[in-house]
Amino acid sequence: MLPEGAEPDGFEDDKGAIPIEIGGDEKNWAFAFWMMQLAARRDVRLSVSRAGQLQEVLLTPQPAKDWYLPNRGLRLEPLTTTLKSDSFVQAVAMGVRHTKNSLLDIYLTLRNLIGGLLSYKELHGPIGIARVAYEVSKEGLSKLLLFLGFLSVNLAVLNFLPIPVLDGGHMIFLAWEGIVRKRPSERVMVAATYLGMAFVLGLMLLVIYLDIFVHRLGID
Repeated sequence: MLPEGAEPDGFEDDKGAIPIEIGGDEKNWAFAFWMMQLAARRDVRLSVSRAGQLQEVLLTPQPAKDWYLPNRGLRLEPLTTTLKSDSFVQAVAMGVRHTKNSLLDIYLTLRNLIGGLLSYKELHGPIGIARVAYEVSKEGLSKLLLFLGFLSVNLAVLNFLPIPVLDGGHMIFLAWEGIVRKRPSERVMVAATYLGMAFVLGLMLLVIYLDIFVHRLGID
């Protein structure tokens, strides 16, 4: 039954209890324990066979600190190597090399998005970026600065995409003017600007939606 003031969460049956069947290859006590952890505030109704007769037993789960969750186990951390420069020139060279690799990663990400090899649901917006920045800040100031630098490179690349409203769109207009020796018509520039603005706003709404409903709430 549901405790007083509790709301149904989809696990309980019409009597307000969680029905759990144990038996077979896939359903055992570990399965029952896991189901009870999913809805710890719900009573559990077990069907027990005694002397050939089927009886129902109503149990109330209680927290037990000496029981570990089934998903606990080994956590393998990635192998990391700390690189340290011996001079200012070497530090600049390392920074340039890291920026070059970051640009390559961004290019591959955009290519995979356009080619359908990477789902758009993997994108993150300001909420996701803030959450990642917070997690990275726990690892130290150097990691946070490195992440902010990577974020700046991302923004620079996105800003130079050939989309009106962005700097890349202005570069397209300037290139057109340089080639044909004539500015695009005012009507074309205004229409392209509105289209670019609609695209950018739509992209912002999409990533915010993904941050809230997909990455946070788990709604697919």
